[in-house]
Amino acid sequence: MEEAKEKLKEAMKEDELEPMQKAFEEFQQASQAVAEMAYQQAAEEQAKNESADSEPADKSDSKDDDNVVDVDYEEVDEEK
Repeated sequence: MEEAKEKLKEAMKEDELEPMQKAFEEFQQASQAVAEMAYQQAAEEQAKNESADSEPADKSDSKDDDNVVDVDYEEVDEEK
């Protein structure tokens, strides 16, 4: 990206349109590539955070399930 930036600066010093347009296109492509990498990295980190957030919840639920006792009960009418 820095190389494309420098080429654009040099092309802007000249008074010719075609080299400026070419340098600007190269700079745009380099900028877009950096943006894509940043977006991909952010998406990967978000996916890692989401999976990390869901794991402890699953583990804590399974610990609670170990202490569950299934029993039958009967209501008693105390008025009798």
